Amino acid sequence: MKQKKIILGVGFVLRLLSLALFLYTYDDCRPEASLDVRIDKKMAAGMADEFIHEHGLNTQGYERTVTLEFKDQFYLKKTLGMKETTRLIRHAGVPCWSWQVRYFLESQKEEIRVYLNPSTGEIIYFSHALMDDAAAESISHDEAKFIAEKILLSLNKYEEFELIQDSFEELANRKEHVFEWKAKNIELADATLHVYVAIAGNKLGHYAKYVEVPDGFYRLYQREATPSMIVYFVFGVLNVLINIGMLVALFLQYRYSKIRWKFSGAIALVFVAVSLIEVWNFFPVTQSDYYTALTKNMYLTIHLGTRLFGILLTGLWIFLTCAVGDSLSRDIGIDAFPVLRLLKERNFSSPQLRERIAVAYILGLLRTGYVTLFYLVAIRFVHAWKILPSNYAVSFSAYLPFALPLTMLITDTLTNELKYRLFAISFFKKYLKLTWLAVLLSSFFWVFGNYNVAIFPAYLKGIELVTLGVIWGFAFKRYGIETVLWAETVFAFILVAMPLLRSPVDFFHTAGIILVVILLLPLGLFLFPSSGENSSLNLPQGAKQ
Repeated sequence: MKQKKIILGVGFVLRLLSLALFLYTYDDCRPEASLDVRIDKKMAAGMADEFIHEHGLNTQGYERTVTLEFKDQFYLKKTLGMKETTRLIRHAGVPCWSWQVRYFLESQKEEIRVYLNPSTGEIIYFSHALMDDAAAESISHDEAKFIAEKILLSLNKYEEFELIQDSFEELANRKEHVFEWKAKNIELADATLHVYVAIAGNKLGHYAKYVEVPDGFYRLYQREATPSMIVYFVFGVLNVLINIGMLVALFLQYRYSKIRWKFSGAIALVFVAVSLIEVWNFFPVTQSDYYTALTKNMYLTIHLGTRLFGILLTGLWIFLTCAVGDSLSRDIGIDAFPVLRLLKERNFSSPQLRERIAVAYILGLLRTGYVTLFYLVAIRFVHAWKILPSNYAVSFSAYLPFALPLTMLITDTLTNELKYRLFAISFFKKYLKLTWLAVLLSSFFWVFGNYNVAIFPAYLKGIELVTLGVIWGFAFKRYGIETVLWAETVFAFILVAMPLLRSPVDFFHTAGIILVVILLLPLGLFLFPSSGENSSLNLPQGAKQ
């Protein structure tokens, strides 16, 4: 008992140090640190409306959507590093994040898009899509240039520009005048900051502020990504074999061992229910992606029908994976779901339950420190850089931004853990007999068969996540799958909460606080008086030693 207290005490200190390291170096090595949302959806829509009306366009009768999106600055991260790229995005106006305000009519090609910097409200993109034969009043090229220069100066108050393109095109019923400038006073390695303006007839048709990267960069990027993509493909093929093995194991377990069908069905139903909540929560993104070549009802029917079919199919797969994995784990003596068992027994004060909750928080917070330290070292010695995952932007577009880590716990994390921890470790352990080999193999499949390349040099992903997968594997064997699930969720909570907490917008800041409160809720079980029971592992009835 004394030894456990010492271990938990050391774990508590380490997780505080991990969190402190993560917070202190957040701007240095986290790509989402560049996200600075000071303008909410309503303000962004109002600014977009004002800009549109200033340029003589009428959006009466149009539908409007507002979502937060990003265009990752790969080149800047690779050449200037994460910290400098974050500074340029947050303080120098280099475009990356944007509130995308879209105005459209059902089944009409004509639409208007306005993208605004979520920190300053600066317009970074505008497009008025017209039919090719749409008519517009004609003006001279010099008049169009005067309008374009006025727009350039009104939207870019700090940069100095030089004109690099000056042309026009004759269409059937209008002229389009095109101008492009390059910023002279912003250093972006070999890249340049450009502003593109097109005048359609006598009105603004297109505006874009963007980073022009050197020729050949994307070919270099593809070459760097190729080895990882090959490994991803190979393990994808091997994952098919795992799926086949799962079906064979299911048949064998059905014949020779007890399968808890109702339990697995309940897990699958939870997945389906949470997935449907996730579809509702991110419905603003679905609306924004409306393809106007279809009627809106047809688009929604196709999109939501496809999503529902995918959810049901995945739910079926979760049902089967959980059934066979749970049966295999009991055969080899692993208590895979101890927390659910203790909660079902209403044993809230059990030392077993408290131990697993404590370990989950320790592992989750240690992961923040581990990943932070890993990339600080990698950035320093091998110039590592990382592509930004899209889900950080998606959380700001949702009805309930704080719900993202909760739905991810079921729709993403649970799916992976059932397959690569519950089933794979139990399967390899039963038939290969060696625990360390089972854990190592499952970790390789988890990393290379599930995560696409987002880190460069690509081999870093293997070093980082295989190591983590091994730790997660032994944690699953000792403490059960819920501990690993919550450890993953703690890490996700922190990553999603940080941009929300840093936002001065009340709605988003409050969502971040709600996330923190939800994150701490399981610690409430420590408020129950201790039952004093021995915390040794009690295997469920039927488990074989």
